[in-house]
Amino acid sequence: MKKRQLYDNTCIIFTSDNGFFLGEHGLAGKWWGYEESVRTPLIIKPVEKSTVHRVRAMTLNIDICPTILNLAGLPVPKTTHGMSLAPILSGISKSTRTEWFYEHLFENSGIAKSEGMRTERHKYLKYVDRREQGEFLFDLHNDPFEENNLVGQAKYEPLLRTMREKLSKMRLKIA
Repeated sequence: MKKRQLYDNTCIIFTSDNGFFLGEHGLAGKWWGYEESVRTPLIIKPVEKSTVHRVRAMTLNIDICPTILNLAGLPVPKTTHGMSLAPILSGISKSTRTEWFYEHLFENSGIAKSEGMRTERHKYLKYVDRREQGEFLFDLHNDPFEENNLVGQAKYEPLLRTMREKLSKMRLKIA
């Protein structure tokens, strides 16, 4: 691209599929809301930017479409999920969202259904399948590997109630 003098006028986006468990948390596959499974790489070189900046914003796969449309100068349809990352790329904003909803409701006899939500600091996950039981609350600042479930600890009950309420509202919003 540089040889053909296209590099400075081209936006390059690199991403991939979400992660995969190889025994972390005693799991295999990619069907649960732990960081190892939900994270995806995202690298964007905007047009005419040569300086690399690392931005620690919560972005989702659904942000790629509105970002591409926005960077191409095209309107983003109101029905498009996600949000454009262009404000982050241009330096106008440092973040796009402060929380997001997770669900894995795929019908599969070997994979329990689950849902959850993540904020910048906490994550709440729960099974919604009758054959599996469980709720999980993590403080990602103090426990980035999600090893210490805070559910059942009295001092986290108010946070747990808040996360349950947020999850319920998020679920209704997308239904």
